[in-house]
Amino acid sequence: MSNRNHNLMQDAAEFQKMAAREIHRTLTLVVESSKTLLVSHGKEVLDTATLNEALRLAEQAQVSELLGLLRGKASTFVNKKDTTAYWAWIDAAGFYFDATGISWPYMTMNGRWSNLAFAQECAAEVQSVIQTVH
Repeated sequence: MSNRNHNLMQDAAEFQKMAAREIHRTLTLVVESSKTLLVSHGKEVLDTATLNEALRLAEQAQVSELLGLLRGKASTFVNKKDTTAYWAWIDAAGFYFDATGISWPYMTMNGRWSNLAFAQECAAEVQSVIQTVH
């Protein structure tokens, strides 16, 4: 393992320990916004099996798997008039993983905090957009 990867893993672990409460709060927001998105838009754009799988993943807070599933269904969501909630959720999950993960070699602690805040904002946007539409 390179020194850079080792430092990146240490930084991520340190951030996860230091920001555990805020990370948990953010994960909860991302999960809840995914459920809102799926309940609101899921039946219109996903087949029953995919929707059921997505809801199961959301219920189990398996956000990485859910992100993979929903990101792969972009074309079905794009056919909807308003895709704002979909893309906001994709961004929320992405920012969450950027904040807590090891994908970016030059991620700083400030960058992690910023990405966590962006994840919260995007998750809130999902809720706001869907409440406005319905």
